[in-house]
Amino acid sequence: MINPKDIELSNFLRRWHGPIETNIEHLPSSCDWLPNPLRDWHELTSQWQTPITRMNHMTPPQEVNPENGLAVFLENQGVRQWAFSVNEPTAVHEGEDVYEMEKITEDLEVFLIHSALYEVAYGATFWRRCDAVPGEQLRHMLAPLARVAFDDSLTSIHLSDHVIAAVDPHMDGRSEWGALPDHWHIQVAATNSNELEYLNQHSGLSWQHSPWQD
Repeated sequence: MINPKDIELSNFLRRWHGPIETNIEHLPSSCDWLPNPLRDWHELTSQWQTPITRMNHMTPPQEVNPENGLAVFLENQGVRQWAFSVNEPTAVHEGEDVYEMEKITEDLEVFLIHSALYEVAYGATFWRRCDAVPGEQLRHMLAPLARVAFDDSLTSIHLSDHVIAAVDPHMDGRSEWGALPDHWHIQVAATNSNELEYLNQHSGLSWQHSPWQD
């Protein structure tokens, strides 16, 4: 098990996004009210020209504004939003809007690490995906990886130096989560295509994969 706070985000981003491409873009003084982890995240990620977040959209720091005691800093395609509390800046709240949000267990620092890992799992150049992996095969697939200890998350994240996997309960698109007992959706990404070849030993599965592996 990996403690999320043991993941050095700068090194992780270099491994997955390549060397730093530009100088840090320091935030203006108007952003001094933002929590330190959020300011640090924006300054760190400013060193890459390709956006770090693709699945979700990070609110530009100058556009973060409090409403109902909460300030939205991240949103998912207009469906879900995440905000920090003005009175408790390390606390993260999740919901459809700031009037219907609930506090989550992860603090802001851990949440931003979680978000970075999730984005890599679904945004890396080299990946494979299977929608219905039986539990026994899944356990063998994840054996070379260590689970990251994110609390109360439906999606589990598993990590090694060059491979990351995101695992969710199976859903067939028509039923509720867990449509097939002990079957799982898995997205596996790697820093290069060779690192994914160990999945070839798992027969009988229907894989989707990145076009770079054609």
